[in-house]
Amino acid sequence: MNAQALEIYSYLMREEIQFIRYCHTGYRDDLEWENIMKKSKQEVTIPCVAVYHRKKDDIFFLYLHCKEKQLPVTLDGWQLLQSEKSNAEAALKRVTHILQCDLHTISPLGLLFDRTKQCLFAIDSAIETEKMLCLSPCSNQSSVLIKPEILLKKFQPIVERKILVK
Repeated sequence: MNAQALEIYSYLMREEIQFIRYCHTGYRDDLEWENIMKKSKQEVTIPCVAVYHRKKDDIFFLYLHCKEKQLPVTLDGWQLLQSEKSNAEAALKRVTHILQCDLHTISPLGLLFDRTKQCLFAIDSAIETEKMLCLSPCSNQSSVLIKPEILLKKFQPIVERKILVK
């Protein structure tokens, strides 16, 4: 377990936020992670994490959404970094630096490391109805299984980030 995952797990336990830690082999990308979780027979949803950037104030937001959802390239002044029209490599590198994670482990749990509060997060309403979410603790060797309502009612207010869109 890396230092970031250890800090995230310690934080969740200290704040008495209910979650399940699921340890597994390391993965290299989202597809491999999804296959690991399918084999585990855990009934979870792995939300996709889109990263948007707003240049005027140089802040980002992480948008948790269903895999099937078509995302707009721009959204009220925000630019989707993973879009084909975005020259986003440097910006995504900054996000991973802020959240202390790798590109394939970007997660709202990494907001704990955002001391300058440059990142916000939003969750799609379809994700809110899922039974259990599977999030990365900024590590590819374990997963945090957490109910959406716990993420929104207990974790999100603690990290003081507002939900931007639904």
